Amino acid sequence: MQQTLTTAGLHYVAANEIGTALAEFDGAVLGYVGFGEPDPNHHAGNVPFAWVDLPTVGAGCVFELWASHAPVRTELTDRIRVARNDHVLFGCLQIDEDTQADYDTLIYRNYCLLFDCIDDLGYPHQLRAWHYVPDIHLDERGLERYKRFSLGRHEAFVAKGRTISGSAPAASAVGKRPGNTVICFLAARHPGTAIENPRQVSAYSYPAQYGPRGPTFSRALFANWNDTPQLYISGTASILGHLSQHAGDAHAQARAIGNGPQTSATRSRSGDRRKAAATSSDSPADAYAVARAASSRKCLAVSSAATPTANGR
Repeated sequence: MQQTLTTAGLHYVAANEIGTALAEFDGAVLGYVGFGEPDPNHHAGNVPFAWVDLPTVGAGCVFELWASHAPVRTELTDRIRVARNDHVLFGCLQIDEDTQADYDTLIYRNYCLLFDCIDDLGYPHQLRAWHYVPDIHLDERGLERYKRFSLGRHEAFVAKGRTISGSAPAASAVGKRPGNTVICFLAARHPGTAIENPRQVSAYSYPAQYGPRGPTFSRALFANWNDTPQLYISGTASILGHLSQHAGDAHAQARAIGNGPQTSATRSRSGDRRKAAATSSDSPADAYAVARAASSRKCLAVSSAATPTANGR
């Protein structure tokens, strides 16, 4: 297992090691997520936990585990199991299927519940969210399920007074097998700095062809807890403007992702890059350069490496 954060340590754990990992971090586990076919004999106790029923590479299950370097407090608030330390909160929300409600309505209700939870507990700033959506491309009365998801999430942001432009969290939506919807999230007492890619249209400003409301997330979010810079990455989509590029060509997609604007921040000496990584910028291009510079140093870049992003938008 490899520790990658100071306040919230991210570890990737094989199925045959999860018991050992939980014992090692007993009392300091913020939460964990299992990928693969759910094991009915696995019991997480009071720790935030969710199974995500989607295929994994290789045999068996794999786990993402978030650990704290200080004791955590766990609790259940309106169906949301959370654990928190003085800086961050990790939570899991599992949403059962509801054939009586449109999917956007279901997401709206539960996202409002999520916001009420983190507001009441004093961690109002969402840093990163991982959404696992069943049948993500399913057509529901003429509207793709992912578009309904984006609509419901957006309306919840508005209803709960969240600012979208410039402060949306990093996030991703991944398709899973039919069944429940799973939302896992990190929230904090203090906000991070949202980062956009100047080569891309901000997701929340996408044109109407992508649905009634654009996806509510930032391309990345930069945070600094306990003097450890952290970069939460939304995804690895190869997008120019708002259009996906190089379908079926992974190498070309990777080159497109890496081709960011060159500014003084990325051309500076390593010491200056460290300084840039710890500050915010008023310029979108400079902010993107800060993200690239930070990720080239000792800044953690957190995405969701255990599973591929099924929907890069």
